Order: sequence, then C-alpha cells, then structure tokens
Amino acid sequence: MPGTVRLAVSLMLIIAVVQIAGVSLGFMAADEMRAELEAAYSADEYVGADDVNAKVRESLIGGIVLTGLLSALWSWMAVKYRSGRRWARITGTILFGLFTFLWVLWLGVFNGEPPPGSLDPGEHMLLATPAANAAMWVLALVIVVLSWTPPADRHFRRARRP
Repeated sequence: MPGTVRLAVSLMLIIAVVQIAGVSLGFMAADEMRAELEAAYSADEYVGADDVNAKVRESLIGGIVLTGLLSALWSWMAVKYRSGRRWARITGTILFGLFTFLWVLWLGVFNGEPPPGSLDPGEHMLLATPAANAAMWVLALVIVVLSWTPPADRHFRRARRP
C-alpha cells in the first residue's frame, strides 16, 4: 500500500476517534448546558425543569447517534480504502463534496450559528464549532487529494474488484 493511501487511511481513523472523543465533551458540559437553558427560558412560564432536561438529553443523544454514525462511516471507508476498493475512493470524494455543500449552506443560511430555537453546541462541544468543522474539512480535503495521487491510483487499480 502506498504512503499516500496509508496516510489517508490514518487520517480517516484519526477523524473517527476525535469525533468520538468530542462527544465526551458534551457529557462533561451537560450541567453547563442545563444552566444556560434554564437562564434562557427563566421568563417563559411554559418551560419547566423537565423541558430543559429533555432538551439537554435530546442534544446529547442526538450527538451520540450522529457521531456514532459518522465515526462508523469514517472507519468503514478507511477499511475499504486500505483494501483498494475503487468505489470507496469515488464515494469518499462524493461524500466530501456533500459535506462541503452542507457546510457552505450552514454558513450561508445560519451564518455559522445553530438554527433558531436549538441549543448552541458550539460552546459545549469542541467538534460542533465552526473552527472544528473547518479543520475537519481540511483533513477531508487532504484525504481526497491523497486518494487521487498517482501512487494511490495504482493502488486502487491493482486491487481486486468487488
């Protein structure tokens, strides 16, 4: 396996691990999220402690599910890249394009802020900040570029077909 593919696979696995580590930050900040929501909704007589707790719980569970799926996808793609699956390289490039489109849309529509009425995870979860998303985008760009270098091309051409 050429060094470019080895590096791309390593970066994919690093991203998967860092995403999982980022979820733990959300758990560590759960009390802070709860306090912030209680302060924001203190004037609203229709929002009680149970509603605030439910919002925090939803945020954490949503983060766990989304991060689990994304980490599994990165890991699976790393395995398929390593084995030289041509479709994996194409799929990875398409997913990068989709990520780029969604990120630009998020920046344009919400100006990098969470949608109205949602909990701002950026202050509590490192990987939900625009800077973390930018770093993830750069790593994904490096992976895509490495995947289409001549040594990587030979790796994907030599591998057996699915």
